[in-house]
Amino acid sequence: MTNAYQEYFNSQEKLKIASSLLNQKDYRAATTFLSQARESAKQAFNEPVLSGNAIQSFTTCSILLIATHIRRQQKLQAYEFQQDSGEQLTSWLSQAATQPLQELCRYCYQLLITGCQHSRCLGHCMQQLEESGYAHEQT
Repeated sequence: MTNAYQEYFNSQEKLKIASSLLNQKDYRAATTFLSQARESAKQAFNEPVLSGNAIQSFTTCSILLIATHIRRQQKLQAYEFQQDSGEQLTSWLSQAATQPLQELCRYCYQLLITGCQHSRCLGHCMQQLEESGYAHEQT
């Protein structure tokens, strides 16, 4: 089994553990596993057969990680993860060799943006960061 496959299966296992921790409201531990799952999904993208699955896992982990940071009142980290995740999906879009993969990147990007604008999520946090001057400094 290649390293990319190992990374993909590792991502799935870490995501499963993180989901269980989220259900138990252990947000600190969940962020650790979500971060690990997200990084493993990034590595799995390098295997063409796994690219689509890797993009979906990466997006799921990213949205959950952002929401968890917001839940823990870590707005700046949530904002930074949202920015980084959007950049990664955009990078993958430019690397995508097929139209279905390009469409998946676009869909996941939209999902990331809209998923992060709901209750207590990034839209409100970004507004607060802009009011504090952080977001303007970064653009």
